[in-house]
Amino acid sequence: MIDSIALDLLKVLKEILDRGCMLPTFNKGVIIFIPRFGDKFKIGIWRPITLLGNVYKVVAEVLTWRLQEFLP
Repeated sequence: MIDSIALDLLKVLKEILDRGCMLPTFNKGVIIFIPRFGDKFKIGIWRPITLLGNVYKVVAEVLTWRLQEFLP
């Protein structure tokens, strides 16, 4: 299963390199609200978090690794 995911991820990364940019949907997030504690009907206890796609995170991590060689 991991090999299958790795191949799909490599295809996506190759397409990003060929295009020179990512698809607009890669860096979009979904905002959801999670209750902290207490009465869930009170608006003050909810906190927002943003869920990002995994491809975006992997591309950001790869760029970070590669840029570390050139930046102090």
